[in-house]
Amino acid sequence: MQELNMKNSLDANMVQMSANYCLVYVAISAALFYRLGTHFLPMYIPYSVVEKNKQWLFKNICNSFVHSFISSIWIAFCLWNYPAHRYDFINVYSNQSYLLLCFSVGYFLYDFLDMLVNDRDSSFHLLVHHLVVVGVFGVAIYSRYYLGYAMVGLLVEVNSVFLHVRTLMRLTGNAQTSPRIYRTVCWMNFVTFLVFRIYLLAYLTHWLFSHRAFLNTTLFIFTLPCLITINVMSWLLLFKITVEDFSTPLLAVCRALGCHQWVDSIEKMVAAAAKEATSTTAGLAGGVSKNEGVHMTSDEKISVNDKLEGAIMSQLYRSDKIENEKTYVSDKIEGARSTDEDVQIEGAIEKTYVS
Repeated sequence: MQELNMKNSLDANMVQMSANYCLVYVAISAALFYRLGTHFLPMYIPYSVVEKNKQWLFKNICNSFVHSFISSIWIAFCLWNYPAHRYDFINVYSNQSYLLLCFSVGYFLYDFLDMLVNDRDSSFHLLVHHLVVVGVFGVAIYSRYYLGYAMVGLLVEVNSVFLHVRTLMRLTGNAQTSPRIYRTVCWMNFVTFLVFRIYLLAYLTHWLFSHRAFLNTTLFIFTLPCLITINVMSWLLLFKITVEDFSTPLLAVCRALGCHQWVDSIEKMVAAAAKEATSTTAGLAGGVSKNEGVHMTSDEKISVNDKLEGAIMSQLYRSDKIENEKTYVSDKIEGARSTDEDVQIEGAIEKTYVS
């Protein structure tokens, strides 16, 4: 009996040690993303983003892209190196998958706080999503079970890579300057969305129902509404992306099926998206003076002011240079005129003497 109690105590200590270490890993991950967003990315904000006053959004999406890109490669390594994760979603453990989940939870926590401070009103759905993901992944990290299930669920980040590239191209204006690349990204985003979000989340929901007898009842009751929430959000996002990127064929299908209400709704959404795109391409003065719905930190304001001052000084320098060139040309013309007049006067004097 004493040996059994000692074994239970050791198991409890191992779980507690796991929790302590995971907090350290999560904190390191969150600190790295904070450092990336506040110290590194501000140095590489394109001027077209400054014109639209979207510096915070640019940094936030770049952070999300970095997480998606690293996570996608990391997941591929784990599934290749530990194929048991593909067959046993509950019991298989590996250090690589454990660290991957800690890395992702750190990102989601940082991104949650970042949006909560800077863009709370328009990011409510993402705040809910991040809370759900942190809750599900947190159970797997703390218990060291269900790592395979959580890691397969993280495969949605494969789609997020193209989703964030698409958003960055729209934000920086590259969607207009490189239309072929943008259309390719849109198609890749659409295909990966269907595979890694719609199908994958449906599969995870089916797996949860079919294996509910092997799961803790409390865990099942907690995970099921989380999955349903993410599924609904994914379908809504898919509809939004389809309307924005493939409105013409979508309208043709709706008209062929006689869905006139859908046609009206889609046309309104397309008009709203076009209006938003037009407003985001406004000039530098309008974008900075309006500041609609954008919350800028003091560092961002200093950065904008510096770039504005630089643009103004550059314009003044060009104006001074043009004025100097005009003065130089005028002096040359006056000099040429005076020279011609002197020559003409000398010629007249010579003619007078000769006569």
